[in-house]
Amino acid sequence: MKRIFVIAAVLAAILSGCGGGTAPDNGATILAVGAQSAVKEQAAREVHDQAAFKELWDKTFADDSHPPKMPDVDFTKQVVVAYFLGEMKHGGFTLRVDRAEPAKDTPGTYDVDFLVISPGSNCTRMTNDITHAYLFAMVPAAGQTISFDVKNRDNPPCG
Repeated sequence: MKRIFVIAAVLAAILSGCGGGTAPDNGATILAVGAQSAVKEQAAREVHDQAAFKELWDKTFADDSHPPKMPDVDFTKQVVVAYFLGEMKHGGFTLRVDRAEPAKDTPGTYDVDFLVISPGSNCTRMTNDITHAYLFAMVPAAGQTISFDVKNRDNPPCG
């Protein structure tokens, strides 16, 4: 029952616009985003092959009795990037890819910036359940090294 409320809270957060959506502003394609993963620690990951993608996908949804179908990725053209927020004491966090583009100063490197949008105080979408937000995206960076940056933004108080 708690899971249904968490899912409803995440959907409300995405649709409300109070914290921004999860649509990319760049060349990244969002594959999956949510608030409940089995990954408890904060991490940014890059995946360059199908076997590693399956391993990370299975780890992410290890606690889910009905995990989502793993998306198809052509690893000859794409790289999967993932960001895990880690364990949070409440919900209402939004993750998005803020920037994804070839590095200007370093040939062979692809820059991916994740944005963590924290909920504003008094936002009704905030749950008191422990959450483990995650985001999977695909970028056109086959054969390149991925450089990650994580930015944080706090929302103003709601209401």
